[in-house]
Amino acid sequence: KGTSYLLVVLFQGTTAIAISLANNSFMSCNGNSAVSTTVSSEYLHVIDTRSAGLINFDIRGRSQLQFNDNYVVACSASVHISTLALTSDVNRLELNVVDHSLFELSGNEIRNSSSKDLLVVQFEPSSATISDRSATVIGSNEVSAAIASNSIYVISWIFQGTSSPFTVSGQSSIHVLHTTVSDSTVKGVASMYGVAFSAASLSLTGNSTFQIANTSIVRTSAPIIWAVNCNLQTGLSMINSTLSFADTLLSNCSATSSYAIYVGLLVS
Repeated sequence: KGTSYLLVVLFQGTTAIAISLANNSFMSCNGNSAVSTTVSSEYLHVIDTRSAGLINFDIRGRSQLQFNDNYVVACSASVHISTLALTSDVNRLELNVVDHSLFELSGNEIRNSSSKDLLVVQFEPSSATISDRSATVIGSNEVSAAIASNSIYVISWIFQGTSSPFTVSGQSSIHVLHTTVSDSTVKGVASMYGVAFSAASLSLTGNSTFQIANTSIVRTSAPIIWAVNCNLQTGLSMINSTLSFADTLLSNCSATSSYAIYVGLLVS
């Protein structure tokens, strides 16, 4: 009765969560699941970091941090369902991936489930730096046979801070690959997103790459469908680097309006 939660993995800190990996270290939160479960009010999150004021992921020295192959199947909740709620109640999440290191969010899935909002990867940093031949990979995340009364996001990478830019430098890369929505419906007035990326600004330098590829939305309905929505509030800076949007598919969808690729550059 009252407020209900289902949490498979909870990172909880009184004021802060700091995960620091260095010198060939490896940490994974892989293969967690929620199956055939109903949460009568509030949330169902497989992995949740929201309880801390400050979250810092610092990955360096050929280290890896993975959140892979987590899934929700045949579940319902009144407010949110997500596999990854990597965010903070006070919107301070810092990501540093340095010196041949890897941060990966891949193979996460919501299937045959319903809620007000469905979010596979909810990642809301205030700042992010990927440098010195490091990589962030977000691959093969999916929503299928699902119903939301408000919105569906597969990848929600939304920067909450407006002063810290997103920087990728020194032959580093970010790849958002194989994002899929299929046979799903948004019944309310909000939207369906394959990839939603929003940052204060994006800086790519030193032979670096930012790629969003193979986003597919098929057999779905929503008021507005965005396969790829990329918004940069104060601009884009590129020096000897690559920004790529490729192989986006909208097929057999119903919407008031739909966008295969939307790129917004709002410079005040």
